[in-house]
Amino acid sequence: MKSAAMIKKMFGSKHVTYATVLNSMALLYNALGQTDKTTMLLLEASSIVKHQTGKYSLRYATSLTNLSTLLQDTASRRWALTEALNITEALVGTQHAAYINKLSHLISFYIESGNLAAAKEALNSGLHLTRTLYGEHSLNYASMIRSVGKVHEASQDYLLAEQSLKKAYTIAMEAGDTSTFSIAPYEYALADFFTTTMRLDSAEHYLASYHKLLFSKVQSIAIMRFCSLKA
Repeated sequence: MKSAAMIKKMFGSKHVTYATVLNSMALLYNALGQTDKTTMLLLEASSIVKHQTGKYSLRYATSLTNLSTLLQDTASRRWALTEALNITEALVGTQHAAYINKLSHLISFYIESGNLAAAKEALNSGLHLTRTLYGEHSLNYASMIRSVGKVHEASQDYLLAEQSLKKAYTIAMEAGDTSTFSIAPYEYALADFFTTTMRLDSAEHYLASYHKLLFSKVQSIAIMRFCSLKA
């Protein structure tokens, strides 16, 4: 809070630096489960960025992506994510990390909303791009493979789903730091899959590991918040 007030005093309430601080605060409130405050901050940040940088900027595309995570209406979420992807492509093309990031968010949305045909089409592009830019032993590629697994799971092709989710988890374990939160989404995906297929011992194993990482993350955020309040 103090840092936000200081940045606001230095640059004013319409500066992109202040919007960046608001985004950081929104992530904190979101982790703490305070959705109303998160939404308010993201809306304000998005408005500032659009006003200062214009519609066609990577900052605005990112603010749209952040905002989409809290939108409840399916059409609004699809618009925000598609707009973010189109803006990013217009600015940097498809062979760029920023484009892959926006594409990943759109793929996740398609899977969540049950639009598996669109998810598969986007995944074909996503797999090729991540393989080309990052290689097959990167967290970015692991994320795409995890999405492939989710599509198979949603299609009730459980054998291929398990193979893909385990492959993604293995890549993530080898590419990332197993003590960090980067592994957590892969453990949760496996826990969710094994729950769906009623293999509860396996589900419990991955869920316990996920909760351990989640608790560590929340604890770190709480400590940071406590320190900022004392500063």
